[in-house]
Amino acid sequence: MYTFVMHAWGIFVLPHIETCITRISILCKAKWSWAGVSISDVLLCPSSLRSLKVDRKVAGPSLWVIPSAESLKFNGAIVGGFGKIGIGGILRNSKNESIILFFRSVGSIDATSAELIAILEIVTLFKKSKWAQSFKLLLETDCFLCVLRLERPSLAPLCFKPFIEACLKECDGLVWSIEAVPRAANTTADKLAKSGISRVAPLVWSLPN
Repeated sequence: MYTFVMHAWGIFVLPHIETCITRISILCKAKWSWAGVSISDVLLCPSSLRSLKVDRKVAGPSLWVIPSAESLKFNGAIVGGFGKIGIGGILRNSKNESIILFFRSVGSIDATSAELIAILEIVTLFKKSKWAQSFKLLLETDCFLCVLRLERPSLAPLCFKPFIEACLKECDGLVWSIEAVPRAANTTADKLAKSGISRVAPLVWSLPN
């Protein structure tokens, strides 16, 4: 199988494009392990390379940490790739009690956009609840790139701008923060997102308001 790529200098023939992308990904990960940009983002939006100098180190423990009494923690995640993608999230309090959870399919979309949609869904559900008036919202995701995009929206490629602007607009009026955590600290949200891959209709559950 060959892939033809048009360039200003001519037409190039690339054999086994999937293998090439995999090798490039491995090389980039080895050379720039601290970079906050995935190979998919670079292919979709080359301007993502502007973020390469941002440190990707994720501080903190590898297990989920209970929030303080005045805060609620919402973990979000996605499962899948190009094709079927599921998103999911769970809101918990300082007693490790589940307050809101959801999962659904977002269809065919790139991973970073799906992560931003999951965060938007989380914030929207929280803002509509009674707890938004009394608690600070702590957002956790294992997608460092999404944290970077929301903390520094000016660095975001145009293809992500609509999702970022929608997230920030929904966060307006809330006391909130967002943090990147290791995948080991996000396992419950990952399981919910996996359940959402083939979900026809979204599922949302919450304690009575």
